[in-house]
Amino acid sequence: MNKMIVNVNNKAVKEVYKTQKMMVSFYLVVGTLMLGGFIVSTILNTNWVRIISIVGIVAASVIIGFSLFVLISLIMVTSSTKTVERRNEITFNLDHMFFETYEKEEKIEEAKIKYEELEKYVITKNYVYSVLKVGKGLIIFNRDDKLISLFNDKKIPRKKM
Repeated sequence: MNKMIVNVNNKAVKEVYKTQKMMVSFYLVVGTLMLGGFIVSTILNTNWVRIISIVGIVAASVIIGFSLFVLISLIMVTSSTKTVERRNEITFNLDHMFFETYEKEEKIEEAKIKYEELEKYVITKNYVYSVLKVGKGLIIFNRDDKLISLFNDKKIPRKKM
């Protein structure tokens, strides 16, 4: 495998954030159930149970607020990429990868990334995503067994989804 062409579009971006959206939605539901339980507990009980319930209400509210913030942020990220149609041409070398990014057939960026700069990678249904150590950027690759073998050979850790 010497060269790979990756079309970066809304489908690719949605796939990378799918698991995060599901997890944040789960926390939102759990926080809402906790909040309801603590409110009922506060109304029905007295003394120390009421104090614990009030602390629980505050904790559940923080969970709900943070979950809503993250969920709205993820929705904004995925919806803002609807119009983005980019093509990455990636050339693999022994110690680095060379990226050329095109938008509407015009080269807009090029970069040389060493394999040591990759922090970890994640495999999804159609893509392999890698996170950069510096700058915390995200690189999208087509799912390919040769690429996965290359990452394993270069000792890049895999994160399970």
